[in-house]
Amino acid sequence: MRTLCLTAAAALALLACDRPADPEPTHTRPANTATQAAPDPAVEGLQRVKNGELVNTAQYEALALELSACPILTDGLAVDARCPARVVLGRARIDPEALGEDAGAARAAIGYRLLAAKHPATRVWAVTLAQNAPEATRRLAQHARGEENPAVLGRIARALRTSAGKDPEITSLLIELSRHAHRAVRREAAASLASSWAFGEPSSLARVEEIVRDTGEELSVRKSTCKALGRRGEASSLELLEKMTSAPPPEPDLYPACFAGLMAMWARPATHAAPSERAYEATMERLERKPRSERLPPWDTLSSLKWVATPKLQEIAPWVDRARVERALESLVDDSRYNWLGREAALRTLVDLGVGASRLEKLKARVSRGRFDEHNARVLRAIDEQIRLARMREADAKP
Repeated sequence: MRTLCLTAAAALALLACDRPADPEPTHTRPANTATQAAPDPAVEGLQRVKNGELVNTAQYEALALELSACPILTDGLAVDARCPARVVLGRARIDPEALGEDAGAARAAIGYRLLAAKHPATRVWAVTLAQNAPEATRRLAQHARGEENPAVLGRIARALRTSAGKDPEITSLLIELSRHAHRAVRREAAASLASSWAFGEPSSLARVEEIVRDTGEELSVRKSTCKALGRRGEASSLELLEKMTSAPPPEPDLYPACFAGLMAMWARPATHAAPSERAYEATMERLERKPRSERLPPWDTLSSLKWVATPKLQEIAPWVDRARVERALESLVDDSRYNWLGREAALRTLVDLGVGASRLEKLKARVSRGRFDEHNARVLRAIDEQIRLARMREADAKP
């Protein structure tokens, strides 16, 4: 084949564009071995990726260094997936023989080496490679002390999540990062501090609650933190969650996230060992509260109520009244003052709970007696569709 004259960056761009390979020449000139330059591992790796072949570790690392040409999506803590070098690296597969028996440790070693790269895009990638190794927590925490790029720091804060609350040094670092100048770093650090991995650790909980209360913090960070607070499942957090979802809401823009946190204290797919009965009662009181409005209760949280039907929750939380939940959902569907998105979400959740065609027919009759407007007509059409689907399921279930 002809000698490859492209730079690695240009070659990467060609691969991303799926440029067809050049035809094989009929003859070639012998290379001058005395003056021939050492092969570029990035170009070699590129060629192997183009051919669908495995790469060795040196080629993989060289391709990772080519990420220097890529922009970083800092809020997403990721290298832009459209960047040609990122496309190539995503396709690259390291030869298992090059990794050895402990592939995880070998990948982590590559990650540790790449953490020294000059360009932050490569360091972002390096965190992903390193984070699953047993000793990664300490190595990444040590690196974070001297790291300045927010995307890299945010990835490290996320990678340290499983150690939050277990290691005082890691907890201290995450608390420090939760005060970083960039919101993406603060968001990820707060999410790690609020995670269930930190359950029972007082300093992390105190910092998380401080973030939720801090009106000077960006709303997006407070929202994600309040939602995560409920998933952590600390009984002492209930007072704050109840306050933020009280009537009238002290901060309406924060209400939906904190309501999701309140629901997560008892209704979620990964059920807490001890779901909160108090959180359940508070949730039901807010669902049943009238008059409702366009915004309350938050419509995008209602689907969590489908977990009421799970056997595990029924076993460990016998105080959950499924019939009461279903009545509250029917009331939401029938409430013309409520957001039509919420009414349809309540309808879908009823179906998820197993409500059949006969009961949906009765619900339709109640909704039909309400005021006739565009929103009500839309809800009625949605009910008709769910009745049709329910009848099909019931017909299929017959012997």
